[in-house]
Order: sequence, then C-alpha cells, then structure tokens
Amino acid sequence: MLFCNGVALSSDWCIAKWARARNLLFIHSMTCHKKVFNVISVVGLVFGFWGCDSERPFHSEAIYQAPKAGYEMTISATGVVPVGADIVDVPSGNVEFRPLANQQGKKRMSLVVQSETNASYQFDGENAAAVEWDFRTRKAIFNEILTQAGYNQLNADEIEESLEVMYGVLYGPKAAPLKGQTEFLQVIEVKQSMN
Repeated sequence: MLFCNGVALSSDWCIAKWARARNLLFIHSMTCHKKVFNVISVVGLVFGFWGCDSERPFHSEAIYQAPKAGYEMTISATGVVPVGADIVDVPSGNVEFRPLANQQGKKRMSLVVQSETNASYQFDGENAAAVEWDFRTRKAIFNEILTQAGYNQLNADEIEESLEVMYGVLYGPKAAPLKGQTEFLQVIEVKQSMN
C-alpha cells in the first residue's frame, strides 16, 4: 500500500493517475505549441509516476481442485513485487496437495518451489527430496510425483493447468487465476493482500 500525506493510495489509483496524465499529454500534443507541450510532458510524467515507485509486498493463498485427478492444492506465496513490475522476479512458495474426500489411499504431499529451477517435495512428512524443476522437466516431474503419491487418474489438461495456476499464484496477485479463469480446475478460494 502506498501513502501520501497519511492517505492510503491503491495501485488502481496509480494506474488511473498515469492513464489520465497520458491522455492529457496526447490531447495537448495535438493542440499546443511545442514549448507548452514540453512543459506539460514533464508535469504529466512527474504526476503520472508519482506515488507508484515503491516495492509492493504481497501474500497470496489460493485453493484449487482437480476433480478428475482427485486432489486439492493450496498454494501459499509471499514476496515483493519490484518497482515498476506486475510480478515478482523469482517465484517461490509452498503448495500442499491433499486427496479430495472421495479419494482413498492417496498421500498428502508438499511441494516447495524456491525458484523457476529449484523445488523439493515430500509425502506425509517424510524426508524432502530436491528435484531439478525447470520449464523443460517440470511437467514430467510433477506427473511422476503425483503418481508416486497415489494419484493414478491423472488428466493431462488438469496437470497443465495445475502448473499454470501454481506459478500464477507464486508470481504474485496480478497473475493468480480467479473464479471463471480456469478451464479444468475448480477455483475454491483466492485470497490476496498487498501490504
């Protein structure tokens, strides 16, 4: 949350302020003399960016269900969105998997994502195992881990979308899929806070 003279400013306020300044610049560029345009350009840019130049800490919690595969995943992510960015530079967080109520014999699983290339997992509190977790290997490893946990009815579309929503949440609030934005997974709950 950004503050100016003790008043809380939202990121929507910053976006609206920038859009207004950009529109003013466009209108004046079409009608003003060059000297006036230069002054308006500088003023518009100063006011357009004022208040939007701070890091934004966030915390997200999201729950999604894969009905065909039979698991629910709870994704927790905490990070800081850098100045001028919409998402974090390095996604990280925890993902807890548990069987849906009608699924017997399946293990609970934890996946800890440290970055785009590093992750570790464990079943029901057993010792954690590290895995190479990059864009080339991620899908196959995820499939293998779920199979080891007893999820044998895996659906390729649910697996793909599980990875997409997982990274969406881990990258920050603007990337987290909400209700109506998934095709194969059910969105149970998405809670986000920007500090």
